[in-house]
Amino acid sequence: RLPFGHWVVDTPTEGEAYDGPCLEVLDRAVELASARGLQVLLDLHGNPGGESGDRPCGKKDSQWTWQHWKQDRAVELLGLLASRFRDASCVTGVQVCNEPSEGIPTEVLCSFYERAIKAIRDGGMGPDRVAVVLPVFTQLRLPQIVSCWQGRGNFLKFENVAFDLHYYHNFSSIWNLLSQDQHLQVTADNARELKLLPGAVVGEWSLSRPGTWTDNEKAEFAMQQVLAYNHASHGWFFWNWHDHDFYPDWDFERGVLDCGKLPCPLGPRELKGVLFPEWEADPSSVPDRPLPGAWPRMISWATWLRGLVVS
Repeated sequence: RLPFGHWVVDTPTEGEAYDGPCLEVLDRAVELASARGLQVLLDLHGNPGGESGDRPCGKKDSQWTWQHWKQDRAVELLGLLASRFRDASCVTGVQVCNEPSEGIPTEVLCSFYERAIKAIRDGGMGPDRVAVVLPVFTQLRLPQIVSCWQGRGNFLKFENVAFDLHYYHNFSSIWNLLSQDQHLQVTADNARELKLLPGAVVGEWSLSRPGTWTDNEKAEFAMQQVLAYNHASHGWFFWNWHDHDFYPDWDFERGVLDCGKLPCPLGPRELKGVLFPEWEADPSSVPDRPLPGAWPRMISWATWLRGLVVS
């Protein structure tokens, strides 16, 4: 997963502290990946105008509204990227944006996704080889987006499309309340969510969570997440490969692999094992309700309540 801002492809807009375009840097990254047998998911991590007013889009803007998002230009840039890299066999996915604001109306978001898919396909990246990744961001918004997408007939209309979910046990004080077993229960229910989706990818996860945990607990948490996220049709990405020394739970190489939280190299269990093998053998056996445990049910209830408020 190779994240980059729109200024890599286009001229930066006024007020942005970036230089660009610099497509030659992106070209070089793709070349290096190809030479080493790696697949690449091109991730337009920051759209023109921003798909949110938060830092992942390139800058924090407290005055941002969803109308600032320049969707037309974003669609054009996705088409340019598709045309440029359509013959690069290592490029097997394109992500159209990252962590869109929950303030964007669901219908607006789904309309953008439809146009983005068309631009990528028209640019020469067919569904036989290239997946299109559409961010949901958190599972709290999943029911709304799935309902809208299904209502438009898009699950049957578009091939090789995956919804992107970011599963973090962080950024909310509620995670302070959970025990080790409860964190594992929530992760197990994430596996259920992923298996119920026709196409899914966990675009970001980490070992970061509040509290103090032993190395064994961290290793158990890491393995639980890997086996849960292997239920996703399009796999998973840890955020990040490298981070600052004081953020080991966000550093896959040094904080996870080098510390023995997961084996290096990853073995057959980590690469192909799943938390619930019976679901793979019989997809109809996947529960349509949250798994047992107070916290999966509470998160499901919060999701329902949020949908009720938004609607």
